[in-house]
Amino acid sequence: MDKRLPRHVLTMKEAEAVLAMPDIATSTGIRDRAMMVVLYSTGMRRLELIGLQVFDIDVERGTVMIHLGKGRKDRMVPIGERAIAWVEKYRDDVRPELATGLDEGTLFLTNLGEAFSPNRLTQLVRCAQP
Repeated sequence: MDKRLPRHVLTMKEAEAVLAMPDIATSTGIRDRAMMVVLYSTGMRRLELIGLQVFDIDVERGTVMIHLGKGRKDRMVPIGERAIAWVEKYRDDVRPELATGLDEGTLFLTNLGEAFSPNRLTQLVRCAQP
């Protein structure tokens, strides 16, 4: 089977422009920036991002544990310091506002305090394209 690379790969400048799109003066902007930087840093899939739990990110080791990812296997991937910093900011400053009622430990929450659906995350990332 022929495996092809994507036709267009973002330049560093384009990637920075996309990552800078969320308004970090707002709570949702901080959340959105954290999510986008994690995607960029780790290369994980959107369903893997949606499934992250609060304790899946090991700050000390600089890793993320992805449960039942590609091939329905667990794997550990590296995460950059920049992404960790944004996750910590979101986790400490924003997530407590969003977590309402029964907190099941999902890392990234919607404005309603729920886990993201795949379609909602896709809409969010599409809106951030330059």
